[in-house]
Amino acid sequence: MTFHRLALTSLVALSAAATFAAPPANARRISRPERTPQPTMEEPSLADEWISERLSLGISVAKASVRHRHVTYDPTQGNNFLGNINDMEEHDDVAYGLVIRYVFTPWLALEAADDFRADLDACNMDGDSCDGTVKLRSWRVQAILSWPEESWIVRPWAGIGVENVTASFSHSPWWHYGWSSPEDYRRYGNGSREPRNGVTRTMSVDDPGLSPVFSAGITAELHRHVQLDVFARWTDCDDVDAEFTRTVGRRRYHMLDGSFPAEHIVYGAAIRAVF
Repeated sequence: MTFHRLALTSLVALSAAATFAAPPANARRISRPERTPQPTMEEPSLADEWISERLSLGISVAKASVRHRHVTYDPTQGNNFLGNINDMEEHDDVAYGLVIRYVFTPWLALEAADDFRADLDACNMDGDSCDGTVKLRSWRVQAILSWPEESWIVRPWAGIGVENVTASFSHSPWWHYGWSSPEDYRRYGNGSREPRNGVTRTMSVDDPGLSPVFSAGITAELHRHVQLDVFARWTDCDDVDAEFTRTVGRRRYHMLDGSFPAEHIVYGAAIRAVF
């Protein structure tokens, strides 16, 4: 009897515990708060990694000065540039060009530009006439070595590279069409484009080609995306080889060989937008 009473008492206790532990049928279920996803680090894009604050594009303004433009004629040496030409009169012009720079490291960059132009009138020893104009043009590529301290607003730099110089000759009409002087051409030729007595003179020039270029300058950071360069450079360029020929009718005769100076110094400034 005692055993049956003990079993009944245990069963009643377990039923009561289950009743109080079970939630009511209409009770709201409390949900656990969802975990907030942690932000993930985005991989830098190709443009951010290789272009941003590395590539810059700008405009350069430069003034060139060709060296050794005058020679003192010595009849015993025959040291003129060609024939009677011993004075190369430089035009007082400035050149505008495109400049591109790419920065590899804080101290190393590569730059390309086409900001060199020089026009030189080939004049005779009397200074009263010019046979034509030597036109020099170039593009260059150079490595830029900068002071590595990026916190400086103004940073000095030096450059070394190559410059490809090309040459052409623009003939004065009086000389090309066989007249003896500009005055005779104006007086009797009346601006004619026909050879006088079937005679024409021609000056052919060769390109000096690739030449070493050395430069120095400073870069001022005007804004995070705007930089100003002030520079000077020297190009150790070979002379321009020239040939003077004379054509009579359909026959062409070689007359003289010579050369014109092309070594030059350039001063200028450039403003660049940094991407």
